[in-house]
Amino acid sequence: MVVDDERNMRESLKTILESRGTLVDAVESAEEGLMAIEASNYFMVITDARLEGMSGYDFLRETHERWPDLPVLMITAYATP
Repeated sequence: MVVDDERNMRESLKTILESRGTLVDAVESAEEGLMAIEASNYFMVITDARLEGMSGYDFLRETHERWPDLPVLMITAYATP
């Protein structure tokens, strides 16, 4: 699953992954991501660090607490000190 509030990035990642034969769900918020994880069985999540509402960091924490075996890859377009 891809979680990114920027539509272009979200759709680009989805398209690239699907072109390699992977089924991908894509949502625009951490809150939607948590609901999707509850409803489905994902083998991996890719999330942006900076999201509107719940941040990607908070999403990562929540995901790790609730689904400790679910790998989460965090990406960002911003440099962090």
